[in-house]
Amino acid sequence: QLAAGQTPQISDFAATAGTANLCDRYALGNGVALLIPDDTLALHATGEHKIAGSWFAFGEFTFARERSESKDTELSLPNVTVGADNPFNPFGEAVKVTALLGPVNGLHGFERHTRFTRAVAGLRGSVAGDWETEVTLSSIRDDGGSRNFNIQSDAAARAAALISSSPATALNPFTTGHAASENVLRGIWSDDVSKNHGRKDELSALVRGSVVQLPAGSVEAVLGAESARDRYDVSIPEEDEEIHDGRRNSAVFGELRAPFIKMGTPGNTWSLATLTLAARRDRYSDFGSAGTYQSGLEIRPTRAILIRASSATSFKPPTLLETNVSESTASAEDYGLVDPARGDEAITSATVVRDSNKALDPERGRASSFGIVWEPEGNLGTRLGATYWRVRVNDLISLVDPQTVLNYERLFPGLVTRGPSTGGQPGPVTNVEYTDANFGSVQVAGTDMEAAYAWRGFLGRWTASAGATHTGEYGVVLAPGATKEDRLGRRFTDFWAPRW
Repeated sequence: QLAAGQTPQISDFAATAGTANLCDRYALGNGVALLIPDDTLALHATGEHKIAGSWFAFGEFTFARERSESKDTELSLPNVTVGADNPFNPFGEAVKVTALLGPVNGLHGFERHTRFTRAVAGLRGSVAGDWETEVTLSSIRDDGGSRNFNIQSDAAARAAALISSSPATALNPFTTGHAASENVLRGIWSDDVSKNHGRKDELSALVRGSVVQLPAGSVEAVLGAESARDRYDVSIPEEDEEIHDGRRNSAVFGELRAPFIKMGTPGNTWSLATLTLAARRDRYSDFGSAGTYQSGLEIRPTRAILIRASSATSFKPPTLLETNVSESTASAEDYGLVDPARGDEAITSATVVRDSNKALDPERGRASSFGIVWEPEGNLGTRLGATYWRVRVNDLISLVDPQTVLNYERLFPGLVTRGPSTGGQPGPVTNVEYTDANFGSVQVAGTDMEAAYAWRGFLGRWTASAGATHTGEYGVVLAPGATKEDRLGRRFTDFWAPRW
């Protein structure tokens, strides 16, 4: 690229003739920010009041205000055509160009602000024997807004600037300085502003107590139920568009904790083994039901040594934001798409439609762990622990890149629309859906380590502690038909982890 004010010559391109210059923002050193400046103000308060006997009323209130902003990637010109009459085109004929404009022309980025409040009120007390109950009502509100800088690109205005014969209105993709006047640039790229409001109201109730007495101790149980209503509203003032949606969900759950085999001497006993079993069933109004379970085993051969293992399943439903995307369209040229079914020819006249997928399934996960802890009696002295864990998540909800849809067209039926076929060759692409879909997986494993020392000193009990996590495996499958990719200790914008 040439400096501002310089007019390119054909000789400037001779040294790299035949070499594709992809203007890689990572190779140029700018990349995408992993840590974003953030300003937060938060307040949390709790209270409890004894009503009578064993009955208590309690409450919580949380308020948080947050603002973050990031501008870090240049404006891009993906596979565009620079007209022969463009005064900055030295070739005398139309040429295809892929480029990143200099930072002085503006940057992609975002600004977000959020106000979050959560209020909880509850009642708990004894009902019979050692059984107690707890009822809780909570309300959560999330209000905020966002501005995505230079996110909208007017394809018609951009094409007009690339073929303009006037230096005052033409776009110059060959310079690191100002590529055009501010009026021309803002006529092509514009911001996207939205306001959002979220609300969740939930009622939950549970009972807990002893079910039966075993020689090693009592079997304890928890039974409960929840009912909630979610609401999400978003408005885009500049487009006079609003999205309103909600869902209801309910759940029942239970847990048992049973001790086995009493150890020790009279007055100094403990359970050699304790088994925990838990299950939960969730039902959502917009996609169905899902069940999860958890099991755990604790073994104490001595009072100072604890060996523990666990296994659990989980699920994550599609968010209301993922199932209610505001529809928008863009030119295929904006994405630099090629058609593998037609010899990787450039797609120049198709439309890319960003839309929501109402048929999304929840993400599902499985986790297991095994650990050992050495801890002193009386909570004073040295504590050491290590836990090995493994997590796998399947059916990831991912925004499928339009080029990936084209590369694996058979795996995404209905997302690619074509014109009539000719001569046995698939017809040209006319439309590509840019939407979320379930595919891919993440598998992670590692070890958590902890060390602590506690002692009594001035003003009471003091503790010095240190902890570390070593991740030994981080593999992902994010493309249909792809093999597992190692993301451990390597920087990516989505899934990865440091070794330590």
